[in-house]
Amino acid sequence: MIILTLNPGSSSLRYKVYDFSANSWFLIIEGKSERIIEESENQGDYSALVNRVVDEINNSEEMNGRKIDAISCRVVHGGPKFNSSVLLDYAVLNEIRKLRDLAPLHNDIDATILETIFRIYPSIPILLVFDTTFHQTLLQLTSTYALPSELSKKYSLKRYGFHGIAHQHVSKALYECINREVSGTQIITCHLGNGASICAIKDGKSFDTSMGLTPLEGLIMGTRCGDIDPGLILYLLNYCEVSSKELETILYHKSGLLGVSALSSDVRNLELAAEQLEINAELALDMFAYKVSKYIGSYYIALGGVDAIVFSGGIGENSINMRARICKKLNCLGIELDNIANEEIKTPFCITMSNTKSIPVWVIEANENLEMAIQAFELLK
Repeated sequence: MIILTLNPGSSSLRYKVYDFSANSWFLIIEGKSERIIEESENQGDYSALVNRVVDEINNSEEMNGRKIDAISCRVVHGGPKFNSSVLLDYAVLNEIRKLRDLAPLHNDIDATILETIFRIYPSIPILLVFDTTFHQTLLQLTSTYALPSELSKKYSLKRYGFHGIAHQHVSKALYECINREVSGTQIITCHLGNGASICAIKDGKSFDTSMGLTPLEGLIMGTRCGDIDPGLILYLLNYCEVSSKELETILYHKSGLLGVSALSSDVRNLELAAEQLEINAELALDMFAYKVSKYIGSYYIALGGVDAIVFSGGIGENSINMRARICKKLNCLGIELDNIANEEIKTPFCITMSNTKSIPVWVIEANENLEMAIQAFELLK
């Protein structure tokens, strides 16, 4: 079975094509196509992006005449209706568009990409894998907001969680690395990138996670503010002459690392700036590390102990300095960083001392595309 996986970003589309058999798989081709932002800012850009990806795949030597049998696509927000992966049809597509306000950076884009790929491949199954699905196991204790219950029920206001595909994949990879059965394990997975979240996982199931109703809650991110006093939002609306639309732009696009540093949303750029003694860059990096360590500490207590911790995502997998910053703040938990191991490149690898009682900290690739392909194969085989 030849499976195409599509992983939309805010300005790009990553794709991989896999060949699956009953007991094995191999990667045929992968790539990333960037949206040409200068052309326009409308959704038509993403339709053109999909067509470009399809052309790249069809014209590649690696495909060698192979035909796509199925497609698996990541969708950020499943809302209250989508509790598991589903096959795409126009009714499903309309429901995804209705969820735009819960994930304004993602669901409109996802819907445009899905509509385009549906038009190109109308006769093959297209599986939608939602980032919120893995967190369906959150307890009422960890998913409920302290709001009037009738209001929460009427508008489905609860903590949904995100990056579920990534958290699920790296947790399964970790169990193999530490040679443990899922039952009885307590782990923390840290998906650290431009969007970032942390998940407490108990017995292989999501127990708590840092993102909530929307992907805005939780950690400081590239351009997103993360946790913030709700009263501050009311103050901006009522006394600072900020409209609701302007507020959305501030919270989603102008805050986070970019907002604090006034330089960049990219950790690589900020690390270079910090070396040049840019005070705000250093502050942004330290705030990010502090918030990550704070969540890890709280989940350590919530789980009653931790068997292992994972770093993944663009920052988690690639920033040696950020991993060191975070681990230094976790010394109180007995975590001892192995500086030599921390400079390893090829994942998976452990970055803590092996000859101590340190909680093992692993770096594992967040291979969302592979997880999506596996789910499609299991469903359709």
